[in-house]
Amino acid sequence: MLLQQAIRWNLFQLAQAVARAEGDGIPAKGVTAQGYGGQYFWDTEIYVVPFFVYTSPLYARNALRFRYTMLPAARRRAQDLTQDGALFPWRTINGEEASAYYAAGTAQYHIDADIAFAVSKYVNTTGDEEFMAREGVDILVETARMARPDGRRGGEVGPRR
Repeated sequence: MLLQQAIRWNLFQLAQAVARAEGDGIPAKGVTAQGYGGQYFWDTEIYVVPFFVYTSPLYARNALRFRYTMLPAARRRAQDLTQDGALFPWRTINGEEASAYYAAGTAQYHIDADIAFAVSKYVNTTGDEEFMAREGVDILVETARMARPDGRRGGEVGPRR
């Protein structure tokens, strides 16, 4: 009984958080607290989007579309940090990094992989080829450019030093 109550509480938390999103990103803490000031975190793509992929795909698509609108800011951020592609922020409201602690926000490169995971999970599960063609492919290409395994910057040739 206690386990069932805990599961229902968590399902309620997800439902109320997405209800507040209104077509934008799903904010941390939803409507249950003022903490984080409505900021959007990478956790959404790892913990929240996969749940909605299976239960309410429209909400998952909306969250991913919201990330897509942040792509220009992510490209600027990557350029500012001398990277190719796009580098999504750790904490944000409008696509710009909003962390009060520069070192923590700047070190969060895993977020691109989290977002790419969510896009892949969504498209592979729903078969939404329209989303992939319009938004998803841009997210995947730009996050892949940032995470080049050879560590080269655009235009480099020859062995890496």
